[in-house]
Amino acid sequence: MFKLPNGKKINEEALINAMEKKNIKFSYFLNTKTGKVKKERSEKPNDKYLVKIPRISDRLFYDWMKEYTDEFINREDPGFAKKVYNLLENNIQIKKIINLLKSLKEGWIHGWDQWKSDNLYQFMQDWLDGLSLNITEEFEGFDDCPICQKMMLAEKAGINLSKEELKEVFAQAKESELTINKITKHRDILVN
Repeated sequence: MFKLPNGKKINEEALINAMEKKNIKFSYFLNTKTGKVKKERSEKPNDKYLVKIPRISDRLFYDWMKEYTDEFINREDPGFAKKVYNLLENNIQIKKIINLLKSLKEGWIHGWDQWKSDNLYQFMQDWLDGLSLNITEEFEGFDDCPICQKMMLAEKAGINLSKEELKEVFAQAKESELTINKITKHRDILVN
């Protein structure tokens, strides 16, 4: 989670959605006092606390799709990758390429969705880092996950948990009937 200097949480979901918008009738702004996203018809609203949110260009989406194709599709199915490359070179709308991914049984759309999501988050983070505000990032944890809660407490105290302490946290989580899937999901976060 990202917080403004006044401690207000930035609405990340609304911010990313605004960055993806293609409707040019409206501009989107981050309110640097509330953390909320505001939609305006004007390019320059009167509110001094509003910072215009950049939109992600079609070119950037094309670059992301090419990177995704390079990293994943080409390794598994070079023939299909060639088809995607041809569509990209001919500037076929990204939406049509995504629909093609959706139509396939191989599940390429799921990988694309995650790839796009990761890139959107990075784009948002880079933009926030570039603002002349003292925005901080805080790990939220995973609600009822005792492992995550212990990690947050350790981070706030400025300490690193030892391997023995990590083992104890995992044992406690297992005892509290946290599923193996959830433990496995978070293990990499804790160990790295």
